[in-house]
Amino acid sequence: MRADWEEEIRQVITEAVSDAAFPEEDSRRMLDRIHSSVGERRRTMRLTKKQTGLAVAAALVVLGSITAVGAGRIASLSSSVSLNAAVASYEELKKQGETSLGQEPKIAEQFSGGQSFERGFVTMIDAADENGQLVGSYPEVSAEYSGAEELMFSVSKPLEGTENPSAQVLEAYQGIAISGSSDEYLFLPPDAEPSEEDKKLEEEGKLYISYGTDEEERRTFKSVSWMEDGLRYQLYTYGDVTLEDLTAFAKEVIDNGR
Repeated sequence: MRADWEEEIRQVITEAVSDAAFPEEDSRRMLDRIHSSVGERRRTMRLTKKQTGLAVAAALVVLGSITAVGAGRIASLSSSVSLNAAVASYEELKKQGETSLGQEPKIAEQFSGGQSFERGFVTMIDAADENGQLVGSYPEVSAEYSGAEELMFSVSKPLEGTENPSAQVLEAYQGIAISGSSDEYLFLPPDAEPSEEDKKLEEEGKLYISYGTDEEERRTFKSVSWMEDGLRYQLYTYGDVTLEDLTAFAKEVIDNGR
């Protein structure tokens, strides 16, 4: 079964990458967004390896669709983002975010690490049951920050049942619990085969293998998240930024507007 689903992933991604026609920089950023979203949703809904891989494959086809599978009434989460729908203005993103979320979200324009707002997106996250039937939707606002090390940010108004049951609390700040995690990823070209050692690490849950890059890459995915005033905030990156740095950035968002 493993060989079958790995081959399916490779075929879908190969076709998607071959058909894609946008600048190399945007392609890299979109892949980062896809993998980051899969990584974040893995913490909310429990994924099998097959479902993770197919989620990434499907994401490439539609340039942003993310699927994750878990337990309970809500069995999957999905969303899509188009580069053409990017919001270039920080003020406009805040305005659209307030309309979408029904309340004013805290969105930083820049961080002390030197990252500055580059563009944002407003979308809906769809929740489906095990039969694929839509059971609800909730809004999400996301932003990308450029600098020496890139950051991604999102704020959403999640449905009940999409909480992260295994998040590790790193610190309590202003009465808010900031949770975080760090995972190792191996990115491979669509037709590449992971080594036996890497397959073993994946089986042990110590490595996540994804496809879609031009060459083999090993990267560490770090993220922090917290709940405030009914909104879920997340900061994540593949850059050379520590969890301590992300926690400090989270505090800057929490302090925003206080």
